[in-house]
Amino acid sequence: MKPTDDKKLELLYGHYTDTYAGIQTVIKSRDRFFISILALLAFMSFQIALPTESGSVIADSVRTKLGVHGTLSVSFLGTAVWAGLLFAAVRYFEVVV
Repeated sequence: MKPTDDKKLELLYGHYTDTYAGIQTVIKSRDRFFISILALLAFMSFQIALPTESGSVIADSVRTKLGVHGTLSVSFLGTAVWAGLLFAAVRYFEVVV
């Protein structure tokens, strides 16, 4: 049984739409990781530019968001930011490749 030209065209069109949808999903994921990397780098530059002020602002904002009543280590938050940057960068390059 030989497929007709209409069936071939239908099959190719279906393949094209599926491929395009997959590519669009990957592009959105790549863009989200890129924006998160930029946000983390901006946050880190804030920590570098104003280390004492940023520590108190970050600790206060985390306390209010999480409802923690104890003291928070600024170095722990800095380490969490570095870990987040590493994760976002690795995922970004995985998606790009």
